[in-house]
Amino acid sequence: MYCPQYFRTTQEYVGAFDGGPIGDDLELVECFPHDVADINFAQYEKDSDNEAFGVRQAGFNRAVTEPSIRNGFKSSRTATESDEIVDELFERFRLKATNNPAGARCDWRVLNMRVRRRPRRRDRSRRM
Repeated sequence: MYCPQYFRTTQEYVGAFDGGPIGDDLELVECFPHDVADINFAQYEKDSDNEAFGVRQAGFNRAVTEPSIRNGFKSSRTATESDEIVDELFERFRLKATNNPAGARCDWRVLNMRVRRRPRRRDRSRRM
């Protein structure tokens, strides 16, 4: 598994395999955390093009978050209202990223985890 590590620490991910619904069925074999640099910011450092950075960063963030944002509107907004809100949100993000590229930099910490299914234990109580 390849997991972006926002909102959770490495220990929280690893601890999920200690028991319960995940740990009862799956075993964590290996876990390697590593950092991934923001490729849009790396390009900005090369070309110093604030506008292009803002467009790229807003596009990336929109691709990652738009489905979740829209899902939150399903029961309370029309499709047109949702479109207007989402378009405004990402236009504001684009402007902020354009005006402050360092503030919109988004480096990632990710975990590569090798997981395997635990062998099923046969229930001997059913045998008669």
